[in-house]
Amino acid sequence: PILCAQNGVHNERLALRRFSNVYGLAVWIPASFSVPGVVSNFAPGAPIELGRIPKGDDDKAHSMVADLTHAGFAASFRTDVLAWKHAKLIMNIQTTIDAICGSRDGLDDVCKQVQDEAHRCLAAADIDIAPHDQHTERLKQAARAIGKIEGQGRSGGSSSQSLERGIGSIETDYINGEIVLLGRLHGVPTPANAVIQATANALASQGTQGKILSADELRSLIAEAST
Repeated sequence: PILCAQNGVHNERLALRRFSNVYGLAVWIPASFSVPGVVSNFAPGAPIELGRIPKGDDDKAHSMVADLTHAGFAASFRTDVLAWKHAKLIMNIQTTIDAICGSRDGLDDVCKQVQDEAHRCLAAADIDIAPHDQHTERLKQAARAIGKIEGQGRSGGSSSQSLERGIGSIETDYINGEIVLLGRLHGVPTPANAVIQATANALASQGTQGKILSADELRSLIAEAST
């Protein structure tokens, strides 16, 4: 079996080109990766959704869920795991804002705009999303699982950590870029996600020399792209 635990929903499609038994995982682990070879997991009991791609049921999936549960995770089997991964995608498109602006403070309107664009694109593409109440409960469960690691502070999200490490790349093409792609395929405007994607890529290309945007600067770029 090939397990795809990355953010976004594109890696499953890539894996299916070469492998027949592919499984998706929606992972809710607040981890920090700042030193090569060291990952700090601040929520060892965090939720994980696992299921066969594109959907369905099989014994292997249940066996892997049992293994993850035995390891301490709050793992659940999902016949529609891509619906859960798309629900997480809608969250992740906001976390890119943390990376390019330092935080989402004062950007509630932009967060709403990127999510509204995502919902319109997913609806146009007839893509299912996990039920809101179930998804919200899993987020609460993830929050309750967060603890502390002595001598270590938590970093930002995965996109923020990529910029901090100055590695020259960032996941935005498969996060906000996924929404931009769906918008272009189905005729739905996505100016906010497109600006955030382009800005994140530009910052990543500058390594540690990149300068984050102010809330007003990001809002101005989106307004310009929307005209």
